[in-house]
Amino acid sequence: MSSSERRTLLKGTVAVGVIAAAADAGLIRPTHALAADWPRNAFAAETVAGAVTALFGRAADTPSNAIMVKAPRRAPTGGRISVSVSTSLPNVDSIAIVIDKNPLPFSSRLRLSGAEPFISADVRMRETSEVRCFVCSDGKLYVKRQLVRVAVSGFGG
Repeated sequence: MSSSERRTLLKGTVAVGVIAAAADAGLIRPTHALAADWPRNAFAAETVAGAVTALFGRAADTPSNAIMVKAPRRAPTGGRISVSVSTSLPNVDSIAIVIDKNPLPFSSRLRLSGAEPFISADVRMRETSEVRCFVCSDGKLYVKRQLVRVAVSGFGG
């Protein structure tokens, strides 16, 4: 093990110890430390507009062909559908996936900080629906929609 690897290991060990001590002293609650930006209102929203407003502060969006969505056009079951989103838009802050006809439409969001603008998630779908992929870039909200036809509900019914 090189000296730089040892230093990295030591720093990580000390950081974990400090966080554990702060949690033990009641200075931080672990659930708050690990889920500081939990989008509770977006998960509870029953409409697409409500979920998008909870995530981005507004529901207006602009269609964009600079967003690439990879999802099946037809899925044998809605129990597990892979959706990937990437974009060539500059300065991307976040990417979110919302499914129109799900009881609670918000599926997932990734906040970015200098990372490649890409998200991949397995989602559940109740029925055939549009999947909306939102990208926040330079303070503007863009969307790409794709219809996914589902043969059997992923909600068991």
